[in-house]
Amino acid sequence: MTFFLIALALSMDSFAVSMSIGTRVQKVPLYRACTIALSFALFQGGMILVGWFLGEGVANMISGIDHWIAFFLLGIIGYKMIYESIGKKKKEITFTFSIKTILMLSFATSIDALIVGISFAFLTVDISIPVLYTFLITFLLSMIGIFFGRIFGTMLKIKAGILGGMILIGIGVKILIQHVLQSP
Repeated sequence: MTFFLIALALSMDSFAVSMSIGTRVQKVPLYRACTIALSFALFQGGMILVGWFLGEGVANMISGIDHWIAFFLLGIIGYKMIYESIGKKKKEITFTFSIKTILMLSFATSIDALIVGISFAFLTVDISIPVLYTFLITFLLSMIGIFFGRIFGTMLKIKAGILGGMILIGIGVKILIQHVLQSP
């Protein structure tokens, strides 16, 4: 049950970002939604595994800047979404998320999984269980997020891009504030 809850918590950022992607477009083909969800899931599960391998040595180096990396990446992409939404007066928004953007979003939302993986290195844990849980839950919630976002995006039309950008910036700010509040 603990691994399930950890996986659920780690996948919340991916869910929110997936919703913002869904709000940004009118039609997300199933193969594209699967690609996005798979990218989020691979990064979340993979970062746990990488963190587990790295152990404590890297934790101190990364924990000092992880929040800034996530804040910067999510802020840039969120700003770009808002800017493009304000600048375009088209009725139908087209899918503009490149593989590079999806990979950046996947990385930005999975940095916390790296830290969780590092903490697992100090426990006697079969690492395959939290990796598998995190992968599956992230994939499922990302798919759900894309289609929920699509519903809201259809209702909101052009304002959906602004909402999606604000969600990404909000997640970045949340990550930054959480870290600042937790720092001694």
